[in-house]
Amino acid sequence: MNLLILICVVLCALLNVASASGESAKIVVKETALREQCKFLSPATIKLQYNDSVDILSRESDWFKVAFGKARGCLHKSALEARTYSLSGVSGTRGGGASQEEVSLAGKGFTPEVEASYKKQHRDFNYQAVDTVEKYRVSDETLRKFVRDGGLRQP
Repeated sequence: MNLLILICVVLCALLNVASASGESAKIVVKETALREQCKFLSPATIKLQYNDSVDILSRESDWFKVAFGKARGCLHKSALEARTYSLSGVSGTRGGGASQEEVSLAGKGFTPEVEASYKKQHRDFNYQAVDTVEKYRVSDETLRKFVRDGGLRQP
């Protein structure tokens, strides 16, 4: 019995050291790709969704090396760091910045419930344009072909 207790204590200590050594973060965008390398056009290994939690292994400039379960890869800081956005110059805005709640809602995407709530407060916005933009998708392969055919270089 004492051996079993000792094994449990050692395992718990190892688990605590492993979890304490790394920082975790939540995905703040609707969807993002975990990339093999810390480059935008690097192949995606898996897709992550808003509010998924990742363990940060290290940081390289604007990129984080992270773990998501057994998967390892790179995420750009824009998928992990909340920012304040200025809405000045956007049709129908009164200037100023977006509130943290608005940025959070935008990260989740304009679901029908979110859109209905927002429409009550901002009746002059063009919500059909938002719907059109949200439906637009470009595959990684299409993007790589565009960069290659255009002679662009990835940093």
